[in-house]
Amino acid sequence: MKYCFDDGKECTPYTCNVYDKCIGGRLMVKLYCDGGIKESCFVIVGREPVVFPTVDPDMPASITTNQAEYYSLIAALQIIALQGEQDVEVFSDSQLLVRQLTVKPSGYPVYKTKDLRLQQLNRIVKSLEKEFDKVTYTWIPRKRNLAGKVLEERSKKR
Repeated sequence: MKYCFDDGKECTPYTCNVYDKCIGGRLMVKLYCDGGIKESCFVIVGREPVVFPTVDPDMPASITTNQAEYYSLIAALQIIALQGEQDVEVFSDSQLLVRQLTVKPSGYPVYKTKDLRLQQLNRIVKSLEKEFDKVTYTWIPRKRNLAGKVLEERSKKR
């Protein structure tokens, strides 16, 4: 399965280099995540994509896509932390997620998290970030999100 991007570059979760940037002599893990109402996915580049059902056990019918984006990120960060990685570069097509988690030099996030459930999920992510030396967030267009491509392929097969 290849994911072709508009600029002519091709990449798959299996053939891309796991590490793209070198920070202080250490390499950063590249993570793509995407959340949907029915399924969420994350791709740790160089490894198999992980797809899982997006369900809030307390209210299965009330999950939002923004919550699903957080669930995808949380699941991925938990796995990466268990593997002992130190630096992670997160790519997401959710501007809300990226801006709520990106901290300006002033110490405040680019976007304030107003929704109560997203505040809870944001706190979980911030707690997980403490397991790493460095976590960065980068917004990418949907067409460049490897996790989104996996979900798109799965929906075509149904």
